[in-house]
Amino acid sequence: MEAAAGGLRLADVFVLIDDPKQASKVKYDLAELMVVAVNAALVGADTFIEIEHWA
Repeated sequence: MEAAAGGLRLADVFVLIDDPKQASKVKYDLAELMVVAVNAALVGADTFIEIEHWA
């Protein structure tokens, strides 16, 4: 997937965020979780439960 007109993709922005969790205990990548949460919110998910159901 290419970025629009020289911009960054959402995932490219989120990978720049430092994940403070211990690497050996990470089950899911922070950037992937953030992309899912933002996309779910964009389609109307208002709660963590709705985000989980959308994902």
